[in-house]
Amino acid sequence: MREYRGEGIASGNWYFGYYTIYDGQPCIQENNGQLIAVVAQTVGQFIGRKDITGEKIYEGDILEVEFAYIWGDLFKREGVVKYSETDLKYYIDIYDNYFYKIGFDNEVVRLKRVKVVGNIINNPELLKERH
Repeated sequence: MREYRGEGIASGNWYFGYYTIYDGQPCIQENNGQLIAVVAQTVGQFIGRKDITGEKIYEGDILEVEFAYIWGDLFKREGVVKYSETDLKYYIDIYDNYFYKIGFDNEVVRLKRVKVVGNIINNPELLKERH
């Protein structure tokens, strides 16, 4: 089964496990079987990748990313992990003066360094002003 996380309604703590809906309420079922009611907007799936420190990357995480085009230009930006329903894969959504939609398996843009620095629920201020 796939791993998810969500912020508990009652405690505000983050819970990790399996996503389910019980009596119409989004829940995370922990490994011990306990169901925790979570805020629906906070639920994010583990994308199957880890950052440079070994931390798991989830939908909604804010990443500090260093990437380079195949011709050598190196950039450092912050972006949010999102899922594309069209492409059926995860990507990093980066805005500055230009829009970047970087896939984790992109052939033109190479990810050099990826680090989780927060998430869009708890740390929206980490995203620089979007133009």
